[in-house]
Amino acid sequence: MVLLGEIVQSQQYFSRLTTGIPSLDQIFITGTGNNQSLTNKIYDFQTAPSCQAMYLVTSSLIMSHLSNEKSVIIIDTLNRFPMKFIIKHPSFKKEWLNDKLMLYDRDTFSKLYAFFIYKKDIPKNCMIIINDFHDLVELYKLEMSSVYEELLLKHHIDMNDTYLHNKKTADNLLIPELPFNSDLIKVSPIAKFESHVKILFSKLIQICITQMSPIFLLGHLDTKFQPYRMKPTSQANSSQSSLTEKGRVVLTPHKFEKISTRIVFYNDWYHKTPHFDETVKSNFINENKLRMVSAARLELPKQKLMHHPVYFAVDDKFYHDKHFALDNKSYSLIDLSASTSDPDTDVDIPSSPIEYESVLDVSASEGPQDLSATM
Repeated sequence: MVLLGEIVQSQQYFSRLTTGIPSLDQIFITGTGNNQSLTNKIYDFQTAPSCQAMYLVTSSLIMSHLSNEKSVIIIDTLNRFPMKFIIKHPSFKKEWLNDKLMLYDRDTFSKLYAFFIYKKDIPKNCMIIINDFHDLVELYKLEMSSVYEELLLKHHIDMNDTYLHNKKTADNLLIPELPFNSDLIKVSPIAKFESHVKILFSKLIQICITQMSPIFLLGHLDTKFQPYRMKPTSQANSSQSSLTEKGRVVLTPHKFEKISTRIVFYNDWYHKTPHFDETVKSNFINENKLRMVSAARLELPKQKLMHHPVYFAVDDKFYHDKHFALDNKSYSLIDLSASTSDPDTDVDIPSSPIEYESVLDVSASEGPQDLSATM
């Protein structure tokens, strides 16, 4: 049973968390418009390849949670969480390791499920990070389909062997049959897979409620081929769109029914940022200003809405005048979406959520582009 006082206290803890980027905090931690403030539920973080932004933001969330004297559990699945971002964080303390900060390895879906079933000592208000969750689930789906096909093939081979044996000899062996209670041909492997994922999410939601814990699922975007849609000709039906064989490779989020808040991380050009517009007073972009920065886009899948991206980067002299000094022992993040004209004022909240279908184009030679199509 969760008491009202515990809920209020948890909200106070969550309000102290930070991503290290004020513009992202305003729409993710504090909550504006259609988005709720950070609370004890499941959050989905997905990243494009070769982008470290997701781990930088997650490390800032972990450090701010540990600073509140609360516990953090990191569960590594197929790959390890890059601890260098935690260790080099300016707020990191060595005494947190193996005390408030607990690390676990669970490299299969069944091990991950068993962890949440049998681990009864998850602390209250504990932040739980599951690394490479989406790839682990995708691997489990492939394994489920593979095992199903192998068992079905083996059954057919046994039937054929018995039939041929009876035909060549005087034996009259019974043709093997599946057990009466077998669901091998009754339930598809995809349906069984989806039921297992649903059970896991039900357990995660239960932990969120009973332990007042936020859970973050970390993973990579899915790769798909998307054909180009051509405008209908005057001779064709105007209500139909024709598809050509040409298309593009795109990155799209893995979708789970229980997810209501997702952040997509990717790399984008520096000259798209408000910071560039305010600091570079020129109609032309010099070659030395062509640089990739990180972008985070908050999405609300259930409402089919998204915020415009928040830009940021690891702080560097590049973003300041020549007299700016940096600490080489640690790192900090710079908010490239915040106003630089008056640092004492509140940062500008990115525009209100808009309708979307989240797609990132990775086929363009000039770099990643943010492409959106109305649903």
